[in-house]
Amino acid sequence: MYYSRDPEESQHRLNEFLETITLLGLDEDTCKLFGKERGRLRATGRTIGDFDLLIGATALQHGLTLLTNNRRHFEVIQGLRLSAPS
Repeated sequence: MYYSRDPEESQHRLNEFLETITLLGLDEDTCKLFGKERGRLRATGRTIGDFDLLIGATALQHGLTLLTNNRRHFEVIQGLRLSAPS
């Protein structure tokens, strides 16, 4: 949005979008799940980036299905439900 042709309009649209969703913050349980899964993945030699793992741990912690086109990164997270956009 900062580098768009109309940053003010882009900011307005982003604000409108954010009003319609619930943002999930990090909590202690999500961080513990992240650490546990990171250790499990390291032990198996199948690590993924920390940000992807944090996204996956957040979805797991809240019982959510993760919508992604990048199944390869997320399918290694144990118990994570995945769906592809249609």
